[in-house]
Order: sequence, then structure tokens, then C-alpha cells
Amino acid sequence: MSAEALRFQPQETVAFKETEFLSRLNRWRDERPFLRTFWEWNARRRIVNAMKNDLKNPDFRKSVQQTKSITQILENRLQGKNLLSKDRVDSVTKEPFVVEVIKDTTGWVAQERKNDTNSIISQARIEANGNTFLTLNFQGPRYERSNANPGIFVDPRFPQATTKVFNFLAASVLS
Repeated sequence: MSAEALRFQPQETVAFKETEFLSRLNRWRDERPFLRTFWEWNARRRIVNAMKNDLKNPDFRKSVQQTKSITQILENRLQGKNLLSKDRVDSVTKEPFVVEVIKDTTGWVAQERKNDTNSIISQARIEANGNTFLTLNFQGPRYERSNANPGIFVDPRFPQATTKVFNFLAASVLS
């Protein structure tokens, strides 16, 4: 089933096998070499742990509160604009990508997207009403070989992980 088809289906109709999903998340985390890219591996570890917590007990208010201080910093940097971006290079594959933080009428979006195709790699959307949506879509031969693509598309089930991804991407734009 395509990503677009999954995005618009009610969550109950999408088959969700938790143990296989958690295994895929662990492979995604471990796709970054531990010693060579510890900070990236550690960020992924923190996101995976937040996702596991979300599956057990999501707490929307706590999650959204964790973004308040960074959004204040972003507001100051935006200075009336609605987009901050920074070009980056993947530490393992050396492929270029863009990290962006966007403020729109519904809230905030932090995302990574590929330069060549503009496809979303990861995205954390935090709406003004407190709703959160997470996308983790890591594609390519390395992820396919090890079945390490989390394959999450605009999913509201992971509010704590969404705030972690948002904070990591926002910090990347601000650095």
C-alpha cells in the first residue's frame, strides 16, 4: 500500500504489528554507526524510546509543552518570515538534504527533505490545538537492505516522539 493511501485511511484499518514495528525502529536506530556518529545514534535512541512510551501511554499536554522554549527562540529568528532552513549533508551517505522549520496558520512543522526529489525524510507537525503528527520515511538501499524504514506517515499516535523530532530538527536549523 502506498504512503499516500496509508495517510488517508482511518488508523484502525492499517495493519499494525507492534513487535515487527518495534524491530524496524530498532534497526532504524542502529543504522547509524554507534561510535562514528554517536550523537545521531543517541538522537534516534531517544526518538525510539519516546515512541515506545507513546504506544504505552500518550500524554499530549506534556509533549506539546516540551516545545514551548524552542518555539520562542524560533519566533525570534523568523522575524516575520514563516521559514527557516539549513542545508545539511548526511554523515554516512554524504547525500545533501535540507532541514526546515515552518510556521503556518495551523502551527509548526519541522522537517528534513531530500534535495533531489523534495521527498520528506522526517517531519514533525505540532498544531496550535495540540494535535501532533509524525512522519519518518527513510528510503534507499541501506534502509531497504536492513528493513530499517520506520514507514510512519502523518501519524497522530506518537506525540512524545513528535516533540523529540521537532526539537532535534529545530536545533539543527538553529545551529
